[in-house]
Amino acid sequence: AKPCKMCYFYVISLMARIPDQPSFDRTLELLAELWKMYYGGDKTMSPNYLVYNKIMAGLSMGHTNNATYTAQELLAKMWEKYEEENIDDLRPTLTTYNTLMNVWAKHGREKASRNALSLLDELWERTNNGDEEFHPTAITISTVIAALSNDNDRESMMTAERIFNDAKQRAQEGATLIQPNKIVYNSLIKLYSNQVGNSEVGKLASRLLDEMWAEYESGNDMMRPCTFTYSSVIRSWTASECPEAFDKAKELYHDIVKREQDKFSYSRIDSIICNSLLDCCSKSSAKDAPEYATAFLQKMWSEYENGNRRIRPDLVTYGNVINCWAQTKDPKAVEHSMALLSEIWERFEQGFTDWRALRFPYNSIMNVYSNSQDKEAPEKATALLREMQELYQQGNKNIKPNFITYNRVMQVWAKSQHPLAAKMTLDLLDEMNQKHANGDTSLKANSITYTTIIDTCSVNGKLEEVDKAAELLRTMWKKYEAGERTLKPSPATYICLMNAYGNLRLESTALKAEQLLREMWDTGDESLYPDNIVYNAVIEAWSKSKSTKAPPRVLALLDEMWSLYEKGFEDILPNVSTFRYAKETMLLGDPKDSPEQVQALKKMASGITS
Repeated sequence: AKPCKMCYFYVISLMARIPDQPSFDRTLELLAELWKMYYGGDKTMSPNYLVYNKIMAGLSMGHTNNATYTAQELLAKMWEKYEEENIDDLRPTLTTYNTLMNVWAKHGREKASRNALSLLDELWERTNNGDEEFHPTAITISTVIAALSNDNDRESMMTAERIFNDAKQRAQEGATLIQPNKIVYNSLIKLYSNQVGNSEVGKLASRLLDEMWAEYESGNDMMRPCTFTYSSVIRSWTASECPEAFDKAKELYHDIVKREQDKFSYSRIDSIICNSLLDCCSKSSAKDAPEYATAFLQKMWSEYENGNRRIRPDLVTYGNVINCWAQTKDPKAVEHSMALLSEIWERFEQGFTDWRALRFPYNSIMNVYSNSQDKEAPEKATALLREMQELYQQGNKNIKPNFITYNRVMQVWAKSQHPLAAKMTLDLLDEMNQKHANGDTSLKANSITYTTIIDTCSVNGKLEEVDKAAELLRTMWKKYEAGERTLKPSPATYICLMNAYGNLRLESTALKAEQLLREMWDTGDESLYPDNIVYNAVIEAWSKSKSTKAPPRVLALLDEMWSLYEKGFEDILPNVSTFRYAKETMLLGDPKDSPEQVQALKKMASGITS
C-alpha cells in the first residue's frame, strides 16, 4: 500500500528525535519526497506546518551542522510555498516561531539574541496588524530570554528584564496568555546565573524566587518554585561573586530542607541542588570551604545509602569538592584531592559504572596542581594527563582528555616559572593541533589555550619566547578572521603579551606594549577596548624599561586615562596600581631635561598614592 502523508509525518517525528546529522538529513529527504509527489500530481501529499515544525524541533534537539540557518530557511520556505501554492495548512504558526527561537536559543551562540529578538518583533508586528494567532505567549517570552542567555552581558540582561516586565504589563491589561509563568521566571533566573561578575544577580534572582512563592501562596499553584528554580538561584549567587554568596547559598539549601516537609512540594533536595551548593563553596573565600565540602560529600553518601536515591553523589560532586581544595594553600591539598580520586575509582569498581565524564575530577585536580607550591607540580600534572590518555587507550572512553584538560596542564606550567614552561606548553599545543587535525574535535584549541601559552612565554624574559607569543597573537587573529570564532583574542590575551614585553625591560618592547594598546582601540570592538588594567600593563612596561623616555610617555598615558574617564569610559579610571607604577617611573627622568613633565608626574603620583 502507498504510504499516506500521516505515515511520512510519523516517520519524520521519530527521526527528528534522534540527535545526529544522518537522521536529520533523512528528515529533509522525506520532506523532499513529499514535495516531489505533490508536484507529480498527488495534491494530498502536500507537506503541512506540522511536518516543518517537527523538523525544526529536531534541529533544536540534535547536533547538526548549521542548525540555526537551516531552521531559518525552513521558515522562509514555508511562507514562500504557502503564498505560491496557496496551501492553507502550510502557513507558519506561533509554534513554528517558538520552535525556531528555541533552535536559536540552543545553537545560536552570539547571534541567538539578535535573531530571537527579530522574530519576536515580527510576531508583534503581525499581531498589531490584526493576526491574533501570532500573539506571543509565555512560551515565546521564555524562549527569547533563553536566547538572550547566550550573550552573558549586562545589555542582554537588561533586554530580558524589559521583555519580562513588558509581558507582566500586557498581562495586567488583559493579555493573559503572555502572563509570565514558572517557566518564564526560571528562564530569567537562569539568565542571571550566567552573568558572572555582576554583583546584583544574586539579589535579583532571590527577588524573583520570593515573587514566585508569593504568587503560589496567593493561590496560583502553577507558580510553585521547583528544584531547578532553587538551583538556578544558588548559581546566580555564585555568579555574583559577592562575599556573602556562599552564606546565601546555604540559606537557600536550608530553605528547601524546611520546605521538603510539604509532601506536595516540587522543591526537593537532589544531587543538582547539592552540586550547585558545592560549586558555590568552591568559588567562595570561606576558609573552611574544603572541610565543609568534604563533610557535605560524606553526608550525601550517608543519605543515599539510607535510601534517598535523589542525593547520589556524582563526578560533578567530586570535582566541586576537589576544586574547594584547589582554592586553599593547604600543603596537603594535593594529597586530599588524590584521596578523593582514589575514592572515585573505588566507587566505580563497586558498580557506579554509569558515571560519565571521568575526566571531570581529573581536570579539577589540575587546578589543585596549578595552585600548589610543589615545585614538581607541572611534571605531575603532565603525568596525570598521560595517565588519562593511557586509561582511554585501554578502553575507558569516559576519561578521554579534552581541551580543558590540556588548558589546565598548560596553566600549571604557566604558574610554575619553570625554565622549560614555554617549550612544554608549545609542545602541548602542537599535540592538540595534531590530534584535532586527525579528527579529535574535543581537542580544538581556543582563546584560553593561546592566552595561557602567551602568558607562559612572558615568565622567563627570553626574547625568542616573547617573539613566539607575539606570533601566537597574530595566529589567533588570522584563524578568527577565517571563521574560528573560539580563537578571538581577549583583553587578557593582550595583557599577557604586554607583560611579556615588560619583562624584557627594553625601551623598544615598552613601545611595542603601547602599540598593542593602540591596536585594541583600532579593532573598533567594544569587548576589546582597554581598561585600567591594560593601561597599567603598558605603564608598568615603561617603568621596567628604565628608559629616560618613560616619564613623559607615562604622563601622556595618565592624561589619556583621565580624559577617557571623563568621556564616560569608567573602567579606565586610574587606580592605586596605576600611580604606583607611575611613581616608580618617576625615578627614571632627568629634571634638567624635562622639569615640568617630571615634576608634574611626581606630584600626581605621590599625591594620589598617599
